[in-house]
Amino acid sequence: MTLSDVEIILPSGKFASIAAPTFGDILACGLLDGKGLGHALLGLCTLCVRIDGKALSVDDWEQTSYQEIEPIIAPLMALVTKGKRP
Repeated sequence: MTLSDVEIILPSGKFASIAAPTFGDILACGLLDGKGLGHALLGLCTLCVRIDGKALSVDDWEQTSYQEIEPIIAPLMALVTKGKRP
């Protein structure tokens, strides 16, 4: 994982940095463990996204509003599917 591949400002004014996931990140996030895409997405966020420089836990992400998560999803998925900056 690089330091940051995409940087955005969230609706709350917080700064989000998103790093392109490695294959190891994809395995670690649970994408292949059968728990579902939502669980895997939260796991991937814990590994690849920093909010104001801090990594959030799955519990933290579960408590975060959709309005705050939504701007992160598209760039993160673009990095997963293309492996490069969207």
